[in-house]
Formats: sequence, C-alpha cells, structure tokens
Amino acid sequence: MSRNVFLNFDEWELINNELSDQEYHHFRICDRYLKDWKYRIERYHKNGYTYGEPIYKFERVGIYPEINQVKSPRAVNILCREDWRPQDMICLLKSTFCFIGYILTHCDGVNMDTSLDEWDDIRNKMRDVIKNSGQDIWFYDQLVDLYKKCSADIVCLV
Repeated sequence: MSRNVFLNFDEWELINNELSDQEYHHFRICDRYLKDWKYRIERYHKNGYTYGEPIYKFERVGIYPEINQVKSPRAVNILCREDWRPQDMICLLKSTFCFIGYILTHCDGVNMDTSLDEWDDIRNKMRDVIKNSGQDIWFYDQLVDLYKKCSADIVCLV
C-alpha cells in the first residue's frame, strides 16, 4: 500500500539529487509547485515563524522502489522514517526498513547516517535478546530501551 511521504526541502533535495539519473521517480515536483514551496519556505524564514518549516506532502507514493535506488544512508533513513506506521509493528524485527522507521520515529538523537549494515547488526542483536528472554509481549518503551542498550553495545564493539 502506498503511503504519504512528508519531506522538508533539504531532505527532498538530497533524495531528488540521488534519483536525478532516473527517468521517472515519485519525488519529482513540477516547477509551479516547487516555486510555491520555495516561496513558503522564504516567508517562513523571513517572518521568523517558530513552528515547523513548510514540508511537502507526496501523496500515496510510498518509498518503493526508490529505497533501493538511493545510495546514501541518510536518504535511506529519511525514507524509512517516512514509511513507518504503527500497524507495521508486526514486521518490526523481520524487515530492516521497518525496523529503521520504528527506531527513527520513537528515539531522539539517532544518527541519521547509520548504514544498513549497522542497522542489521543492531536488529539482529535485539532479535537475539528478545528470543532468549522468554518474554512474549514487548511494549514500545521496552523496545526503545533495548535498542539503546544494543546500539551502545554495537558501537562499543566497532
């Protein structure tokens, strides 16, 4: 199912640049809409607004197949963050992209340049801890705490 993707200008620019060699991708913006978005961003900075910078809503585009075409870890992480929905909890430890989205939406201060290999190491370590715990139910805050513990262990091993 395609999902809405919300990007700020810097995120869009990164993803658009990485997909620029593609003839077609879901994150293209026609000139008129791009001009309007830049105008809203300019007004935002000029007037010193305190709420969030204007974002662009890509309606029902999802992240596939673009997630496999972007190269930088930051672009992959941004797309995974935008793809996460609570109903994806069922595949949290089965899918790397789902896991990344969960962590990025539930934890503060996560390094957006974490590579897929590092994410897989953390996910596999968490899966082993959960499997060996004998605990059947894990709540959001428990998973976040486990992520923090496992990611600290992985960083210490590197």
